[in-house]
Amino acid sequence: MGFLSLIGFFIFLALAYNYPRKMGWAVIILAPILGAGQFTFVPSTAFPLTTYRAAFAVSLGILMAARDIRPTLKRIWSSKAIKALLLFIVLYGLSALRDRPVNTIVTFVPTWIFPLLIAGFMVRRTEDLKLMTKIFAFQAVIIGLFIIIEYYSGFNISVLLKQTNPNLGERSLWIGSVAEGYQRSGYYRASGIDGHPVFTGYRLAFLFPLVLWYAKDHRSAGVVYSGLIFLSLLLLQTRTAIIVTAIAILMVSILGKKKNMVISFGILIGLVLVGIQIPFIRQFIIDFWYASFEQVTLGIENRAMAERFYRIPFALEALRDHLFIGFGSRNYVLYQVMPAHSNDLPAPILYLVSGGIFTGLAWISAFVGMIIGTWDMGRKTNEHTTFYVFLGVALFAGTSVMFVNMAENHIIPMIMLYTGVYNVYSIKRREQGSNI
Repeated sequence: MGFLSLIGFFIFLALAYNYPRKMGWAVIILAPILGAGQFTFVPSTAFPLTTYRAAFAVSLGILMAARDIRPTLKRIWSSKAIKALLLFIVLYGLSALRDRPVNTIVTFVPTWIFPLLIAGFMVRRTEDLKLMTKIFAFQAVIIGLFIIIEYYSGFNISVLLKQTNPNLGERSLWIGSVAEGYQRSGYYRASGIDGHPVFTGYRLAFLFPLVLWYAKDHRSAGVVYSGLIFLSLLLLQTRTAIIVTAIAILMVSILGKKKNMVISFGILIGLVLVGIQIPFIRQFIIDFWYASFEQVTLGIENRAMAERFYRIPFALEALRDHLFIGFGSRNYVLYQVMPAHSNDLPAPILYLVSGGIFTGLAWISAFVGMIIGTWDMGRKTNEHTTFYVFLGVALFAGTSVMFVNMAENHIIPMIMLYTGVYNVYSIKRREQGSNI
């Protein structure tokens, strides 16, 4: 089966070499969805051909077929945020080689590199960027639909996708005792496309501002889509995602034009007013508040919240012993350094402890740089300023959630989005000079 995986890898590479545009956009459409569910094309136990590995093969094929390789790579490299991201990939990769060499080379590096290449070669015009944004918005709708289907019917799309990977056991699937053990407020907690409510919730928090942008020009459909995702977030019961989504709506209202403020608040108020009229949703929200959100308001006075808080000082204390080189991979930190053997650690803290202070700072510089860079480019762009506001808020939401928990499945579309923004801006600036 490993040999079949290798053949499949080169088939994807050859298809991309011969049909670069079609295969590149296919990756943008399918990879964030199928990759989130860990769908595997060839179920080899030694070397499964996963969605992200197939996407990496496509990115290599596009790179080989391109006639403007050097200008494109040079243009992408000129972004400070992407430079920081590449530095992070190198630093963390070198650190993780100590205890997970194979996983680092064949999984980590390809997964973080292919979105840069795909967006860098596919997204060159504002029309391309808007098309990609619409695709991501529709992905949010698809994710929301599957969450509702899962909650009311029990059909879990992530289980179906993950079962294609022979290396994932029942503990990785949201079924049986695993699903039964994850209830909140007395209600079943849906897992969504990512196979876990936290991962799926964080993905929706990133995507929701893009849905609001779509709603700006498509009022009726936009309100329906926004309502669908609002309900989906409730069924996931992921507190951080709900809080960050609410903040994102406020940010769009404040940073955007007055018209957008009215639209955003109108959608929010409309969803709340309609929602609380439905008895189930009203009772659901009341129970969810008292059983879950009340913990947040109590802070460290609540035992569960205190445990989450004190894990951070423990991790930073451990960092002092390996300040510059870290401990190795994320897995080593989670299962050897941290006493609770939990992944409930903020991403920047985890990367600080894993790869050392420079690795952690590179991660922070990359993702914070994406937010600031997008807003700055929007400020300098006359005709699409509002569009860039929505994109910047989406990146803010996607980054903010990772400062609470190590759940980064949504980084693939985040990297694609920022790379596309920077690519379009750089090409326009070169064509029109600095007067854009």
